[in-house]
Amino acid sequence: MNSQVSKPKPTPNLYLTALITGSLTLAQSVIYLVLCIVALISRFDCNVGAPDSVSGSGYFLNIVYRAYIQDSACANAINVDGITGDYSVFVLVAITLSAAFVSLIAAIILMSAVTSDGLTPYLSIIVYGYVGVYVASLAVDITLAAHFGMDYSFLSSFLNESSPGLSLNYERDMIRIGAFILMTISLKAFIGHIINIVLIVLLVMYLILYTEILDKHEHSIHKLGAIEAYDSRRPREPSHPNQRDSYQPPRGPQMNYGYMNDEEAIPRSPMRDGLRSDYPRNGFDRSNSWQLGPGSAGRPFSYLEEGKRPMPVPVRPPASPAVEPSWRDPWRANAPPVPAPDYSPTAPRRLKSALKSGYM
Repeated sequence: MNSQVSKPKPTPNLYLTALITGSLTLAQSVIYLVLCIVALISRFDCNVGAPDSVSGSGYFLNIVYRAYIQDSACANAINVDGITGDYSVFVLVAITLSAAFVSLIAAIILMSAVTSDGLTPYLSIIVYGYVGVYVASLAVDITLAAHFGMDYSFLSSFLNESSPGLSLNYERDMIRIGAFILMTISLKAFIGHIINIVLIVLLVMYLILYTEILDKHEHSIHKLGAIEAYDSRRPREPSHPNQRDSYQPPRGPQMNYGYMNDEEAIPRSPMRDGLRSDYPRNGFDRSNSWQLGPGSAGRPFSYLEEGKRPMPVPVRPPASPAVEPSWRDPWRANAPPVPAPDYSPTAPRRLKSALKSGYM
């Protein structure tokens, strides 16, 4: 039996929301990749946008391109003081290109995670990573749109203060409208980011619910897997049934192996050691001592007279010769003569009384 249980698949709400937001981000990233690459390539072409080669319908795009995209070193470039320069636009477009590329990869990984089982364990990490990439991309878009928004506000103030009928005002008005359009494109027409933000909020909510389902599914009781009703394996029994755990009290009915029912007990004969053959049986067999002999009178209490019988004299073993223990070393023959020590008690010391006249 397989003890490993596969994780549950994403919920339908999480699955649908991830596919919609991933597809929307994927489409927007592809469009922005194309626009950024075209803008970066066209920047260094000074022949593009010559006033003589522009018709009436392309005059607006020509003015916007020469004011924001074309290098200021080109002869046809339009340099207007107070608006975002071409180099700043170049740096911001390069950053937008990088953000679009990362968003494209994040959207592909997100859609792969909800459609394939291999990336399901990493769904939480992928979703939060996708949210982080989107927030970074949104910050880049807001920065680029803020530059074009400030240009639009500056040019609007300039036109309000200038005199009407000047030919220069017409060119400034084209640049002002172009700044507003670029600001709208940078924010993905406003509606793109609004839809994506709502989808991302729903995505995070559904992910939290899915995580709670995983927590319940990963409980310890579920990790054991499905239990087979006809499992032939028996539980492991302890080797010592009488041994109790001092930390866990016994539960349920317990069997006392030392108890024996007297009614069901098997009668047992007393076990006696067999008599040895080298000893006389009559000396130990007293089973017939109460019976009367043929010529003896009745003595029912003959055992009371056993105390009057003479007791056998015990035989003592021969005494061993007494050897005086030697507590000191014997005298050596060649040693110098040493006087024998005198162990006699000394005379008791006479105490002098302090009341005698000799001490006065």
